[in-house]
Amino acid sequence: MGISSTAAAAPAVPGFDRFYAQSKDAAGGRLLLGELNCVACHTIAPAAAALIQANPAPSLKDVGNRLNPQWIAGYLKNPHAAKPGTRMPGPPSSVPEKLVDEHVQVLTHYLMSLTAGGAPRVSGKVGNGKAIFNSVGCAACHAPLGNEDAVKDDKATVPLPDVKAKYASGSALAAFLLDPHKWRAGGRMPKLNLTNDEALSIANAFGLGVSTVRVGIRASDDEALKKAAIADALIPGVRAEVYEGSWGNLPDFNSLKAKETVVMPQFNAGKTSGKDNMALRMRGYLNIPSDGVYTFTTISDDGSRLTLGNDVVVNNDSVHAPTTVSGTIELKKGHHAISVEFFEAGGGEELTVFIEGPNIKRQPIKANMLSHHKDGTFIIGEEKNAAAEDGFVMDPDKAKEGKAIFAMGGCVSCHQIDGVKPSELALTPKPLAQLKGSKGKGCLSEKPVGFAQNYSLSAAQIDAIAAALDTLDTATKPTPAQLVDNTMTALNCFACHARGEKGGPEDGHKTAFTGTYEDLADEGRLPPHLSDAGAKLTKPWLAEILSKGTKVRPYMNTRMPVFGSAVNHLVEDFFAADSVKSELKTPEVSAKDAVKHGRTLVGTGGMACVQCHVYAGQKSLGLPAMDLALMTQRLQREWFGRYLLDPVQLRPGTRMPQFWPQGKSVRQDILDGDTALQIENIWQYLSRGGKGPLPPGIGKQGMLLAHDTEAVLYRNFIEGAGPRAIGVGYPEKVNIAFDANTLSPALIWQGDFIDASKHWEGRGEGFQGPAGYSVIHLPDGPPIATLDSESTPWPELLKANNVIRAAGIDFKGYSLDKVRRPTFMYVMNNGNVSVRDFYEGALTKESADSMLKRTLTLEAKAAENIFIRLAVGDIESTPAGYRVDKNLLIKVTSDAKPIVRAAGSKQELIVPVKLNNGKAVMSAEYVW
Repeated sequence: MGISSTAAAAPAVPGFDRFYAQSKDAAGGRLLLGELNCVACHTIAPAAAALIQANPAPSLKDVGNRLNPQWIAGYLKNPHAAKPGTRMPGPPSSVPEKLVDEHVQVLTHYLMSLTAGGAPRVSGKVGNGKAIFNSVGCAACHAPLGNEDAVKDDKATVPLPDVKAKYASGSALAAFLLDPHKWRAGGRMPKLNLTNDEALSIANAFGLGVSTVRVGIRASDDEALKKAAIADALIPGVRAEVYEGSWGNLPDFNSLKAKETVVMPQFNAGKTSGKDNMALRMRGYLNIPSDGVYTFTTISDDGSRLTLGNDVVVNNDSVHAPTTVSGTIELKKGHHAISVEFFEAGGGEELTVFIEGPNIKRQPIKANMLSHHKDGTFIIGEEKNAAAEDGFVMDPDKAKEGKAIFAMGGCVSCHQIDGVKPSELALTPKPLAQLKGSKGKGCLSEKPVGFAQNYSLSAAQIDAIAAALDTLDTATKPTPAQLVDNTMTALNCFACHARGEKGGPEDGHKTAFTGTYEDLADEGRLPPHLSDAGAKLTKPWLAEILSKGTKVRPYMNTRMPVFGSAVNHLVEDFFAADSVKSELKTPEVSAKDAVKHGRTLVGTGGMACVQCHVYAGQKSLGLPAMDLALMTQRLQREWFGRYLLDPVQLRPGTRMPQFWPQGKSVRQDILDGDTALQIENIWQYLSRGGKGPLPPGIGKQGMLLAHDTEAVLYRNFIEGAGPRAIGVGYPEKVNIAFDANTLSPALIWQGDFIDASKHWEGRGEGFQGPAGYSVIHLPDGPPIATLDSESTPWPELLKANNVIRAAGIDFKGYSLDKVRRPTFMYVMNNGNVSVRDFYEGALTKESADSMLKRTLTLEAKAAENIFIRLAVGDIESTPAGYRVDKNLLIKVTSDAKPIVRAAGSKQELIVPVKLNNGKAVMSAEYVW
């Protein structure tokens, strides 16, 4: 091999190098025992196991698809030279180099035989991989690409191997970057939620092309064509088989019988033109003019697939509108068997196939590049081992011998592979508890001999591990705070986050943290500290962050990584470590008050939170600070209150201003300056999660209809009131949406009326919701009905021709009084009963809040068993009126007594109509 087996670099363990390398702390040794996975060989007592967080070795089940054999061989011979800082032990220095070479050779063949699942396939477009690597978080642990010297003085940089030499293709590296936990369950290499394009771009930045479909270069089929004696009998065009059938995806053409076979000069959808439920399989040979990387693209409507030999290069399957998909493969010069499959389900049909490569700009594959055999013979050359083009051919006999070495040498103790068990010939390592005083012996010697593993440990690492072994049986059970610290140290969380006085980005790495808004300075680019994460964040939110990497700081380019199962315990540990005894006493706040006062305080007329904060996706008026609508999902109520009172104490360096200095509000004009009441109103308003009205000052409100001196009407599609809604805003700042199909009040709400811009600008599509707050949905059904008795179920609405309406009731329009308040008019019972339904705003006697008063006037010669329905829900009769679902009070004035009756799982409030000289008047006051 020509590579020395002497150690080249000690294992790089960021947590140790940064926090323990200058001491002989047993905690640093316990960290190394876990990171070097010593517990894979040495058993450990359950009591001591809690002190060590093991780092399982990478999975090798498909390593033959992903890595280059030459790199594997060099790595096995001297892992510390091939990958400086690796935690993989190398051959002991006492083992003869000739024997090492023999073992390396057969082990390489064995590893290249492990090809479960096939070669990784990732397709996408390549961009600036260097910029992506340096911004999304890779450079938080690794040296930034192109600026490696910036971190030379930092202690915890994780070195990289020769990535280009290691991986067989850009697709193999991209697949790893997309889901590292598939191969490294320990989570030390986290998942950054990259897109396919981003992963391929990073691979390209390391010099790995975006070969997305196979490991190695695809050889031409020329040899196979010559062997079949058809190389000189190829003619222009491709042979196309035409099929009929109905499919949602490309069918298995081998199981179908073609309707006809034709010759086509190029790949297109011509034979399906104007037809539905058709499919084509076009096959022939593509003449590649020179060696190189080629990109193929199909634009199809519906599905298509391009295959070279047995490699699917482009998969653009399923029913869809014209869709573009690309794939890239490295090809040798010559003829390559090509198959393009296409199907058309319905609607339009389209297929274009493009090629791009050396000296070929992207263009449709031309006819002069295509050929086929006249009788349809379609030959694919024998597939060779992927690495054969680079001089390596996997030998099954050597692989079998390598498998035995893999078991005997102890490799399987760390790298568990189905069907491989540790050899009985292997020595059984001692339990960790029996290794006291091991410094300078076995694995802990400078030059391990015999069967001791050679980790190339530094003197500091040997000292720390020895100290850990000497104290392992006396170490106490870790506290939750220690468990958090151990995990954050092992996973290098301290490369980004500080907790207490520990961690945070090192000086050289700080430049890798960038943001999109310079005015936020460090607060907008550096990850937050975690000193009181368990007291600050809710359990569901913390679990969400750890399991998904959920991001709430869009201005920060660095992403929150996902570490997998290695952090499952952290939620409970953070809470146990940081919990504080809550002494918070919050005042009671109604939902109505929260929307009214909390909204005011958040908006520009209050504390102006929206000046800096986004709200429910709506841009702030200045800085793009995190979304207020997520606050109550993220934060614990106790912490939220303490933070508002003293932001700097809980987040040193924050630019969040103090609005309650020394606990006293700067807005004494709102809620009489009551601090506790103000904060609780804000909390309750934010608890709506952005589903309520926007705070004043943000969002599009350019066409907010004013109703200051008289009522204003808005007839259009109103959300919750149907397509024939009539909205009315009253000067008292109460509003109604009347459904002209069902002839009933559908919605009532407080505050602003409606924003007309949705319907009055552009095409005016869709439904517009209320602009105010405290929206109440009233019963969905006819407002008035004739019943056989007071126990007869209320009639349902009728649906005909996609129109929902109240049966037997006809709308007769509305009239306006002098301040434009409408009276809705309708008739029932074949016109024998006429109804006038009038609404007006008024002030309640109890407070300055507004209410809505409704007056129903019925006229009829005779009317028996007519009832008016006012409410459906959980109804309670009180001295003040009828309380509905705890948030609406209805006061009824009528000659007949209202009735509360059961209606399935709910209740109904109905009022009998009692005529007096052919007329009945009933009024209802809605207070909410």
